[in-house]
Amino acid sequence: MRQARSGWALLGALAGMGVWALCFVVLYGGLSLGCTYGFSGARLGPFNAITLLLLLAWAAHAALLGWMTWRAGSRWRAARRSEGQAPYESDRKVPFILHLNWILQLLALLALLPLALPLLMLSPCA
Repeated sequence: MRQARSGWALLGALAGMGVWALCFVVLYGGLSLGCTYGFSGARLGPFNAITLLLLLAWAAHAALLGWMTWRAGSRWRAARRSEGQAPYESDRKVPFILHLNWILQLLALLALLPLALPLLMLSPCA
């Protein structure tokens, strides 16, 4: 399996960390804006409106990172399966960028999980 040598592969490997950073900014920016404009008084079931909206934003980012991790892992596994079928010795090596992509997506997903803990444990605007 040959892969084009370009910056797009490296950009794809760093995309997971970009999604994590975007989630961080959305959560804490949304918390600040929600507290500033007084949305903490509205209740939706057991949660207030800010907490519920931030949990939904976190879940959307987690779903996106989960899909990105699954996609990167399946591409890496497909390259490993086709490794033995390559006719030439130079084509038998799995590209390092595929392994790097999968590992970085997995690390970004694991780093995203603790971001939800303050939302569940602390009350906003305290």
